[in-house]
Amino acid sequence: MSPIKEREHRKRVEIYNKTGGRCYFCGRELEINPLYPTDNEMTIDHLIPRSKGGSNKYANKVPACKYCNNLKSNRMITDKLSYKIFISYAYEETLVF
Repeated sequence: MSPIKEREHRKRVEIYNKTGGRCYFCGRELEINPLYPTDNEMTIDHLIPRSKGGSNKYANKVPACKYCNNLKSNRMITDKLSYKIFISYAYEETLVF
């Protein structure tokens, strides 16, 4: 593996470990490098979206399943009520998987 790919993989593992390998939003167990694309494949979400001025730094990145990342899109979850509504909706939707 090239040094650049190795560094990128290390960064992904650090983000994955932030939540113990679970989606930051719904808690679904994630796969960091599945052999085939899956619903549990880890994506990286920016808590404050880049399109809204968020940084690309470690503190602004969290692991998320594809479903929650797509559901959140470029929205900002700024307060506890918004977070609870988002989580309950995401959780209900993930029960069908």
